[in-house]
Amino acid sequence: MSVLKHLLSPHFALAVATLVLALGGTAIATTQIAGSDAPETVLRMRVTKDGKTIGNHNDGTVKKAGVGIYDITFNTGPTGGKLPLDLEDCAIVATTRVETASKPEEVAADLDVQRLGGARIFVESTRLIPFGDNKITPFLTNVSFDVAAIC
Repeated sequence: MSVLKHLLSPHFALAVATLVLALGGTAIATTQIAGSDAPETVLRMRVTKDGKTIGNHNDGTVKKAGVGIYDITFNTGPTGGKLPLDLEDCAIVATTRVETASKPEEVAADLDVQRLGGARIFVESTRLIPFGDNKITPFLTNVSFDVAAIC
């Protein structure tokens, strides 16, 4: 029973959805998740820890705004949907990219997304560090990551 409860947890569902997005099955995944036949717009970005994009299939631009802070502006491209783009009704998911050369603090980093209005978001990456008297403090750290907006 506890295994079934674990498999039905929101964290597990989010992890499965993120995995499907990362593997490229976004059109199928978003239609099944939404439970409708309406076409979904999926915008993706792959970002290095230096604030550069990975590959040629990125739906926007990125600027590194500081240690562990990335300023992303999505766009729908020449064949895109609604303009101006508003991410308010979109689901946004960010996951770290674990690579062979990743350091332990990069693998253990947490990502947070902050909506800035319109098509802009900040992605912040933090790592937890023990800091005196058994307290744990989050510190910003640079990581590579993937981010997707499902609208």
